[in-house]
Amino acid sequence: GIPEDPVERGAETRVAALRGLVRMEAREATAALDYGAADADASVRTASFDAMAARDPERALGLLADIVRGDDSGDLARQQAVRAIAGIDHPDAPVLLRQFIRNDAASGRSSSITLELLEAALASTDPGVQAAWKAREVALESPDDDLGSWAYALAGGDAAAGREIFLTKSETSCLRCHAYGTEGGSEVGPDLTEVGSRLEPLDLLRSIVDPNAEVAEEYQNWLFSLEDGEVVVGRVLERGETILVETPQKETVRFLGSEVEASREDLSSMPQDVASHLSRKELRDLMAFLISSR
Repeated sequence: GIPEDPVERGAETRVAALRGLVRMEAREATAALDYGAADADASVRTASFDAMAARDPERALGLLADIVRGDDSGDLARQQAVRAIAGIDHPDAPVLLRQFIRNDAASGRSSSITLELLEAALASTDPGVQAAWKAREVALESPDDDLGSWAYALAGGDAAAGREIFLTKSETSCLRCHAYGTEGGSEVGPDLTEVGSRLEPLDLLRSIVDPNAEVAEEYQNWLFSLEDGEVVVGRVLERGETILVETPQKETVRFLGSEVEASREDLSSMPQDVASHLSRKELRDLMAFLISSR
């Protein structure tokens, strides 16, 4: 039978038990899968969803749809449920996806499952699902805002996973230019310790996907062409008879203002392609971490 309190057992053990019951076609399998679908561990839920889909896809779709619709299901469970629905080969699956996409669009904002619906639509061959997502994209767009295609990152992320990306992902190297608490310490970019209390989520997202859209004056890079042909690029620390500049390499250069032949604002020191080094989920998780930094 089913253990009285399987949550006390390790997730791997619970997954193995579920698969064993299904493989043996035990009469307890259906109840065990229902129990597993509500498990606190994501891997157990995934195993339950997969087994349900294989045994009885129509029943699985009904249960998964209830999870997506449930206000108390939790973000992670709802995200898993959408992914599971997208992977079930049954005529009702695209019907549900179309319904959920339209409901998501009707909210007028991103939800915790917007990214999962996007990825389901991109993978779907159903014209109705594709058309529903196209309408969803239009709903996310605004004439005054060019962030519609990134809006999926505004809700549903995992802040703990985002923190790990911020601190350790080498391709983005956030700490190279930013401080966070006792980590980092560079002054090339702003301290992000409590950035969630200073910037709105949309402004945070824009600073990642389009770092040159708005740069705080104290972090603005300048390009100086000097009369001897030297070009100095960096952040201005002092400006008077002499100008002191900190370069992106964290070196300081001082020169006379009278030596400057021309100067202009330069691009942000933040790499322009940061977002390209992040998966959609990683970007959403990073945003969740930054938004929560208060």
